[in-house]
Amino acid sequence: MVLGIELPRLDALRAKRPKRLPTVLAPEEVRRFLDAVEGSDGLYRLRARLLYGTGLRRQECCQVRVHDLDLVRHQLTVRHGKGGKDRVVMLPRSLEPDLQRHLAQRRQWHEDDVAAGQAYAPLPFALAKKFPRSAQDFGWQYLFAARHRSRDPKTGNVGRYHVHPGMLARAVVAAARRAQRERPVGCPTLRHSFATHLVERGVDLRTLQVLLGHESLETTMVYTHVARRGPAGVTSPLDLLGKLAAADVQAALEATRRLAGP
Repeated sequence: MVLGIELPRLDALRAKRPKRLPTVLAPEEVRRFLDAVEGSDGLYRLRARLLYGTGLRRQECCQVRVHDLDLVRHQLTVRHGKGGKDRVVMLPRSLEPDLQRHLAQRRQWHEDDVAAGQAYAPLPFALAKKFPRSAQDFGWQYLFAARHRSRDPKTGNVGRYHVHPGMLARAVVAAARRAQRERPVGCPTLRHSFATHLVERGVDLRTLQVLLGHESLETTMVYTHVARRGPAGVTSPLDLLGKLAAADVQAALEATRRLAGP
């Protein structure tokens, strides 16, 4: 109203971000990349393998609790994932020996924390009020806990919080440099490679949607565009020209042999 003119109602539309195809590594590239992940205790490599073997997000991997592991049924429960939903994913059997060794070490840490009276783990929702002793149970402890204890600013209790997701991200980026990857590789790349490789093996999209925790099936369908059985699995007509030329030469040779006789 600076000029004294009343403007009509403007119905503005929010700009939409263009959809980008995810970066995906081939299985052999994933193997070399995981071998390049380093760490003083081997846990960075274990977490990276868990990202690729289960399709977890970086934050979900760091927040896994001890009781979320089910080594008998070979599955892992993701609690309060994106959108606040829980889901169950497969647990790679090749990781179970390393996970069992880590659980033994984690239990020793927990026993030392209990002896020091500093074994509190933050509990979700109102469980801390309903079951105050559960905060010291081993099952509620974070699987990938920090090396040092810290004080919870909300409750004042001292315990081990989970490792910072940024540390895992930095370890993955550093591994990509050591593996001499030209394309940008991060924690989401392992999740995208997990999904794409399952599509290439014939896993249906509905099952993949459940494993990834997607709200919409349309989000999961993006992996059909980068799978080898999609556009990358189609033979170019230029390559067919070479095959046809080779077939013509072979047919000419066979005709020459027939004319020459025995």
